[in-house]
Parts: sequence; C-alpha cells; structure tokens
Amino acid sequence: MACTVADIRKLWKSDFIKDVRREISVIIEPLRAELLGLSKRMDEIETSCKFLSSKYDTLLSTTQDLKKHNHSIDQRVMVLHRNKIIQETRYLRTCCVSTPLNNMAAETQLKFKESQSFPTTIRNSW
Repeated sequence: MACTVADIRKLWKSDFIKDVRREISVIIEPLRAELLGLSKRMDEIETSCKFLSSKYDTLLSTTQDLKKHNHSIDQRVMVLHRNKIIQETRYLRTCCVSTPLNNMAAETQLKFKESQSFPTTIRNSW
C-alpha cells in the first residue's frame, strides 16, 4: 500500500478532504472572531492607558506647581511672622521699656532746667 503523488492528489480533491477543511474552518472562524475581539479590546486598553498617562502627567505637573507655590507661600508667611515679631519687639521697646526711661530722662531734664532757670528768674526779679 504505497501512496503515490497521484493518490494524494486524488484524496485532496475528494470530498473527504473538503469535509475536513470545512470542519477546520468552522473551528477557526470563532477563534478568528475572538482574536479580532481581543485585538479591539487591546486597542481600547491602549487608548485608556494613553489617556490615563496624560492625565497622570498633568496631575503630576499640577501637584509639583502647587508644591512650589505652597513652599513660596510658607516662606512668605515665615517672613511676615518674623516681621511681625520684629515690629512687636520694637513696639515693646519703644512703648513699654523705653517710655519709663524716656519719662525719667524728660523729668530729669525738666528738673535740671527748672533748677537752672529758677535762680535766673529770682535774679531777674530782684
């Protein structure tokens, strides 16, 4: 039972081989449709990934800008707080600490002027 080329061609053209090809096609068609569906789903996933990636990049950039802005505001608040402390210290020095000394100095100067001017007034009145 040797199979020759002519026998194989005869089998190829026979209905048996056609039936096998038809059954294989019936099995392959759903697989092709499923593969096409998976390919579309992969394209949708890729599009979603690109969209999410661009949104993430935008969010990251915005977050970095806000962080820089907050740092800048924090520095300004620290400067303002420092300036407020300096102003309060100056106020306390001028109003609370320096005022009694200034008052004492003013009183001493007034007494000194009065003591100097009193004899002159008396001398002028004689």
